[in-house]
Amino acid sequence: MAPMPFVTTIVRDTVPMIDASYRTIPDRAHRAMAGLSLGGTQTYQITEANLDTFASIGIFSAPFGFPGVETGYNGLLAKPDEFARRVRVFYVSMGSKEASSTGRGIHEALEQAGVKHVYYEAPGTGHEFQTWRKSLHGFAQLLFK
Repeated sequence: MAPMPFVTTIVRDTVPMIDASYRTIPDRAHRAMAGLSLGGTQTYQITEANLDTFASIGIFSAPFGFPGVETGYNGLLAKPDEFARRVRVFYVSMGSKEASSTGRGIHEALEQAGVKHVYYEAPGTGHEFQTWRKSLHGFAQLLFK
């Protein structure tokens, strides 16, 4: 499958621009990507195709796009030990008032397959800023230890 233009733009243009403009540690082990809602779906797409670029992944309320345990991340999700060696943090979150497809169902599939991940469900929130603020807070704490 040919890379999508958005994916190519993020990896070939945006990541190098960030590394050139900000004080980063420009390597895979120190690079994370997170997104909320449609951005969560795009985070799946970008990181799945570029695990050589990102070691930590945050998915906040992604309404669709989960690659599936059997084939996701080029079959790596079906190999939990290998996935855990490659991915430092795999964070999935949602608000408790959202449909289970935005996070809970994904969490349950990952848990059943034995894939190491962190799941957070913001109590009493929906597909909204309060959910994502709490999600970012939890995800960022895992990145900056």
